[in-house]
Amino acid sequence: MTVGEAQETIGQKVPRVQMTAFYALAVTAGFAPFAYVTGSWPGILIAFALVSITAFFTTRDRDTYQGVPPSSGEIALALLGYSAGGAVCGFLGILLLSLLGYGAESAGWIFGFLVPQTLHRWFELASLVVAFLLLFSVVTVDASEILDKLYPAASGRRSPFAEFLFQPKQRRSWYLKLVGAAVIVVIVAVSQYLHALPAQTWAFWLEIAFALATTDLWDLKFQDRSASSPEPLVEQVQLLLQAAGYQVRIYPATGKSEADAMFGLVDFLAIRPDRAMAGCVTDRQDPKYLRAVAVNLQTAVWGLQDRLSPQERAKIEIEPVIVVAGSSSSLLDDEPEISASIDRMYVRIIRCPSLTTLMEIVSDSDAERKGNKARELFDPPLELSDASETLIAPSGSSLP
Repeated sequence: MTVGEAQETIGQKVPRVQMTAFYALAVTAGFAPFAYVTGSWPGILIAFALVSITAFFTTRDRDTYQGVPPSSGEIALALLGYSAGGAVCGFLGILLLSLLGYGAESAGWIFGFLVPQTLHRWFELASLVVAFLLLFSVVTVDASEILDKLYPAASGRRSPFAEFLFQPKQRRSWYLKLVGAAVIVVIVAVSQYLHALPAQTWAFWLEIAFALATTDLWDLKFQDRSASSPEPLVEQVQLLLQAAGYQVRIYPATGKSEADAMFGLVDFLAIRPDRAMAGCVTDRQDPKYLRAVAVNLQTAVWGLQDRLSPQERAKIEIEPVIVVAGSSSSLLDDEPEISASIDRMYVRIIRCPSLTTLMEIVSDSDAERKGNKARELFDPPLELSDASETLIAPSGSSLP
């Protein structure tokens, strides 16, 4: 293992400064309608500075992570979702400003006096200060949370925004809310063009549209890695491995936090009388990412090997594998050094079709044909199989 590979096992660096800047822009965008209503363009700059400084110091301990690097789509979803913090603070600021204004006007009508215009300006400043305090309290929590979600500490973990993309029901619900938010924005834009709405009213509805479009993403949590509800790709790989004659356990866990943290990268453990394998399933094809996974996977599989009983350990050698969905036969061809590095770790890359094609194979009613396809997919090439030592699992062996 090279020094660079060893460093990848320790963790990749969190781009904290860049993410702080993007996060501050997103939150300020959610806060901007309220700041505009108060007539305080400097308020937008103050909000950006407040969010930036607070987020920077709140996240100063987040240096590295072991999870899967987020894609640009995941980052975009996260920033959109966490702009809700600014929108909620702006919404509450507008509510406070309206209550103060209407309260003063009502008191003036009851007691027969005119409310001076300067008092409304003081109301704007007071509501702005309260909104800044709310914004500060939100950012102290959200700034760390967005980094924790996008850059998980657990080895092999993906962000909940990646998991969200595989949840059709959640996506459909969010799409409907996006449509609702877009309708509100169009109505506000037309009304503003016709000068039919006062500033507070249209800003109020803009903040509602912002919150409607973002709160589902803001509330996303990590899904528990559960054998009863596996990720779609992992589930299809499990079914195909079973069709190939393997006894499969997905997300192997011991119940001990230290051991399970090591096994966090492993999506499945499969044992058959002639061989055993353990590995992870991914649709990411970035060569550097695959090398980093291979380094961590090798350590995780050694840990699984140690969990076997002494008798089984002498007869079963677990092969580490990475199942790459949607990959072509030319994967890693342009990166010979990385390919050779992975080979030296004795980690096998299994190229498999996309999720849709895997589902078609699994749904095949011809069990023999499905089994043959599964064995072609997961069994190593003949020359590799002949060169390797024959592995025989004892009858009645249990998965760790």
